[in-house]
Amino acid sequence: MKCTYIKRVACCNALRKTFWRSRRQHERDSATNSYSSHLHARRNQQRGVFPSERFAA
Repeated sequence: MKCTYIKRVACCNALRKTFWRSRRQHERDSATNSYSSHLHARRNQQRGVFPSERFAA
């Protein structure tokens, strides 16, 4: 039981590590990451959260 638990935790940690590594790589790829995220936020805002809002325009 304890062995499987430890294995699961180790696996989870490994997955998390790879996930964060890919995230960091992605942020590095977009050179102006803060600006791009700002644009994404603006685009999402314009798109509208609700479907009715989205199709109204």
